[in-house]
Amino acid sequence: MGGVRIVFKGLHDTFEQLLAFTLATMAWWLGVILVVTAPPATLALFVRTDPRIGTEKDRPTWGESLTYMRHHFFQAWGIAAITLPLIAVLVINIVTIRPGENDFGVLAPVWLFLLLIASFITMGAYAGVALLDFKAIDALKRSALLTAAYLPRVLIIAILLWLLIAFCAVLIVPLFLFVPSTVAATMNRFVLDALKIEVIDPLAPTDERRREEAARKASKFGP
Repeated sequence: MGGVRIVFKGLHDTFEQLLAFTLATMAWWLGVILVVTAPPATLALFVRTDPRIGTEKDRPTWGESLTYMRHHFFQAWGIAAITLPLIAVLVINIVTIRPGENDFGVLAPVWLFLLLIASFITMGAYAGVALLDFKAIDALKRSALLTAAYLPRVLIIAILLWLLIAFCAVLIVPLFLFVPSTVAATMNRFVLDALKIEVIDPLAPTDERRREEAARKASKFGP
């Protein structure tokens, strides 16, 4: 599945479950505001945007989400403690050191590239823990390997997601209502696709339906 298609799948998941994603986003914002619960809330957001919900598993209740956050509190913070300092340094460099101001300004494109990759690895790690119950370090390693293995696809997804965030930031309302859930859903799609884990499409015809259609076509065009 290509990068553009994965992003469209994430958008499709959002509009198919707009109310559920909006509520999940509101809960995530509350967790972010409290700061200490931000990483566990992010992990819970990835759980609640699992594309397999509705076909292979049920959507967790809010009580189950709170229990999940409590049980995975240190795992979520482990990922954040490793990745957020690097992301913060890159953001500070990009914002404060501009091309032409000093010798380090020429590195701005490199820092932007590294910011895209570091953000992607971080989100991929959260998806790995949420979807497949990886440990924090293992999730980071697997996310880094997947990012390197699918780098062209990763860059397409990362750029499209950042463009989506920038566009919705101008509109303000979508950013606060569902964009975080869309990003999480897209990353979930990427991780599952990269690991060759099938996601059942509830709208896809069953094998029996395909056989019936094939038999119908054969009887229509046969002797």
